[in-house]
Amino acid sequence: MSPSKRVGAAVATGGQPRPRPERGGRTGPDMAAIARLTAVAVLLASAGPGAVWAADESTVESLKELQELRKEVDRRKSEMRKELRLLREVLDETAGGAAEPYQSDRATGALKAKELAAELRLLREELEAVRGAIELPREDGAPTRFSVGGQVRTRLEWYDEDFNNGRADVLQLLRSRLRVEGHPEEHTKVVVEVQDARLYGSAANTLDGSGDRVDFHQAFVTVDEFYDRPVRISIGRQELSYGNERLVGAVGWSNVGHSFDAVKLRYGAESYGEVLNAKLDERGERDRNLWGAYGHILRRGHTFEPYALFEHDKSSTDRLRRLTVGLWAAGEFASATNQILGYEVEGAFQGGDRGTDDIVAWMAAGRLIYKGTGWTKPRVEVGLDWLSGDDDPGDSDDQVFDTLFATNHRYYGLMDLFTDIPRDTDRRGLVDVMLKGELWASENVRVGLQVHQFSLASGGGGGKNLGQEADAVATFRFNDAFAVDWGGLIFVPGSAMKDRRNGEDPAFKTYFQSSVNF
Repeated sequence: MSPSKRVGAAVATGGQPRPRPERGGRTGPDMAAIARLTAVAVLLASAGPGAVWAADESTVESLKELQELRKEVDRRKSEMRKELRLLREVLDETAGGAAEPYQSDRATGALKAKELAAELRLLREELEAVRGAIELPREDGAPTRFSVGGQVRTRLEWYDEDFNNGRADVLQLLRSRLRVEGHPEEHTKVVVEVQDARLYGSAANTLDGSGDRVDFHQAFVTVDEFYDRPVRISIGRQELSYGNERLVGAVGWSNVGHSFDAVKLRYGAESYGEVLNAKLDERGERDRNLWGAYGHILRRGHTFEPYALFEHDKSSTDRLRRLTVGLWAAGEFASATNQILGYEVEGAFQGGDRGTDDIVAWMAAGRLIYKGTGWTKPRVEVGLDWLSGDDDPGDSDDQVFDTLFATNHRYYGLMDLFTDIPRDTDRRGLVDVMLKGELWASENVRVGLQVHQFSLASGGGGGKNLGQEADAVATFRFNDAFAVDWGGLIFVPGSAMKDRRNGEDPAFKTYFQSSVNF
């Protein structure tokens, strides 16, 4: 039986069974009564010896009252000592950090008020220390029954992205999330996360209370450790995130974010395998589904994730059956001076059919990452992403790689000109060469700069050069909950972008974002 369970079954009065406390409750002596007794003792002490001990015949009643008080204190001390013995038996004399036992068998009749108060205080402190030594393992091992958290995030965006000098647009976004996590029983978790995502001024008027922008971002149940096996199942509306989110991610930058009506089944602990099914569109017999299998393998600081994703879309006339298989891997090597060289690579192949076209597409990506030492903690990253494109849309081969449900904001520039691939590149693929650096400018401010060279992967009129993008960013962390982000972004179009967008002027964007997590 665990220490916490044994304590719950014992009492300070003779070791008889005690009624089981409510969940989250505590058993033990009447601490409020002890506090009152201590207060009386201190008051007696403050009255001075002459007021108590030098009593004459006119103070007989006061002495009788004091004797009754001493009897009550003796009884309370006896109860406390009994529970202390029981607690120490449970701990087997290993209550780390507890004070040395305070032993005193003197009757309270031989004690003055100040000594009485001191003995009660020491007994109470030792009892609490021993209780803490027992309860901490229980509290660390069992989650709290309920927890509440969330986020309020607002972002102001000023942008001119049409590649023709003109008036800029201003947009202000607000996202509010409230998350409640419950643990009704051990190994059972319920998550309900409500989200309101809106544009400033999008309500019909200031009296609009329709709440049509409020939705359940997440609402799912997770149960694990089936029959003491490392099995976990999650059912309901939930975020999905795999690898570094090049294909399936939560898209946290978005004001809404990805959320899936899905079922996940996992087997394993540190290294595990997982299968999933997500319903993307319910249309009776013409549903759209996503099936997947992922592996997560850890080997001496390196992570490997093989995966397979199958989409089956019967909702359109061009029925889609597409299989994506690939591997994501990442790891780090540390030097004797604690400098770190890391890597990240991913490759994927897509095959299947869309209507009468055969799908044959691929993707390759790689990153080299340097992490320095010192208080600035510099980080430098160089990378290449290559997504195949379709040379001839008129033939029967579909050669363009689809990034599925990826967090593309993380990879293809912060201006988000290439978040919907393949549509944003006219199904001609994408090649991105990237250089990124960041460091701490002060204790609370981190700054960064990234530059991209974008090109089309396949030929076509107007050339392949899409252009260059430079993004300067800064984050100020006021405290652990509140942060402010700023970004200044510019995109200089190349021949392919000028031809596609019918403009040749640079595009600009700046944003200010504040977020509070609680």
